[in-house]
Amino acid sequence: IERYVSIKNDIEIIGDMYFYENDAAHITISENTDLTIQGNVNADVYTTILDESGMTIKSGANVKVLGDFIVKSTSKCTFVMGLSGTLVVNGDLTATTALEINQNEGSYLKICGNFTRGKEVGSFNAGVLEVQGNYNGKIVGSGTHLVILSGSTLQNIDNLKAQNLHIENTSTEGVNFTGTSYIYGEIKNENTPLNNGKSIHLYGGTIGGTRYIGDI
Repeated sequence: IERYVSIKNDIEIIGDMYFYENDAAHITISENTDLTIQGNVNADVYTTILDESGMTIKSGANVKVLGDFIVKSTSKCTFVMGLSGTLVVNGDLTATTALEINQNEGSYLKICGNFTRGKEVGSFNAGVLEVQGNYNGKIVGSGTHLVILSGSTLQNIDNLKAQNLHIENTSTEGVNFTGTSYIYGEIKNENTPLNNGKSIHLYGGTIGGTRYIGDI
């Protein structure tokens, strides 16, 4: 991808998608459009142009990445993701520096692997973020935004700042909170073991669910 392009019909890419370095490369996936990428998304963002590189997923659009989504950039550059539709990453979503994610009402971001970001940037005031691997995503939730932890093996969670958190991990190991986490709205857990749950700080809101195994 180089400069501004758009996708307006259903497309499957048998390979990887690359965002060219040294240019402000941006792709828009139009409403009610499906895009499947069989490989990885590689965004090497080193542009000095004021327009940021990024991806915009419109309402009703569905993007599926069967590999990893990798963002690399200098400290002065940002890859901006505007999300009103659905993005599913079967692998890891990793950003070494700045990946700005703006989740809007009705959006769904599902990461089947690990979620790692270098900076707290973006807007998480609506939509759903589901993570099945380890988390160090540096989000700050607000409004109606919901985080779901739904792994089938042990999940390590570091410094989560969520508006609402639903814990749906199905493993016997459960979820391990390795750093202080903050929940500003509802926390809900049905039966998942919590390791180091005392590091979860609840700021108002409600405690839902039926059964908490471990400290809180």
